[in-house]
Amino acid sequence: MENRFYTLAKALASGLTRRAALRRLGGVGGGLLATLLQPLEAVLGAAKPPKLKKICHDYCHDLHLHGRARKECRDACEECGGPEHLCGGPDAPVCCPCPEGTSACCTTEGTCGGCCPPEKCCPEGCCGPNEVCVDGHCTDTCHAVGLEFCFDVTGQHFCCAETGWICCGTECCAPERCCGGHCCPEGTVCQGSVCCAPAGQACLSLADCCPPLQCVDGVCQACHEQLSAVELDRLKRMDGVKRCEYCRRIVVFV
Repeated sequence: MENRFYTLAKALASGLTRRAALRRLGGVGGGLLATLLQPLEAVLGAAKPPKLKKICHDYCHDLHLHGRARKECRDACEECGGPEHLCGGPDAPVCCPCPEGTSACCTTEGTCGGCCPPEKCCPEGCCGPNEVCVDGHCTDTCHAVGLEFCFDVTGQHFCCAETGWICCGTECCAPERCCGGHCCPEGTVCQGSVCCAPAGQACLSLADCCPPLQCVDGVCQACHEQLSAVELDRLKRMDGVKRCEYCRRIVVFV
């Protein structure tokens, strides 16, 4: 019976379910097994898995500890659930239990700074939701790769697509395209709170070219029409915005 009890203990400790453990034992009576199983599982739950013992043994060995110091190191490591949950070092261990996929982020003072992936762990503790640790400081994930960040209409954080772009309202674009909290269309820039096409590019409509366009020797440099002498005289003497009589684009005289 002792041999079968030991076999059952090994089966449960290896992670087998009750059903699988029963199948492996085969000949043990159901009533007896039911009597043994509950207290046995309670004992196993408090026992340290062999794999953890080996991990902690190697961890403390690598620290070049000896005698009582090594034993205390192993005990602390096993109590915390492994080196990844241990802060403070072997002399003043602090348990920092963390869920799977994260590890203890130990501060420079040896305290538990929270649980997070390694790239989010800084000397002062875990970085925020949209941050990673760069050179010992929590930095926005976008800034870490040389990009600006923005928030969309739902409040979600995202990185701008290009280096040098800025957040303009809820979207990203080059600074010259940011116009009153929104981005001007590709190929246009913002001038005077209006999106327009810069000189040398095709305009979207007759009035979409950016001011100022020159009027040289009475010829509009946008539509290349010769302005009449009467119109030229009128434009030169008037105040305010001056427009070509043909294309209605803003012009200045040189």
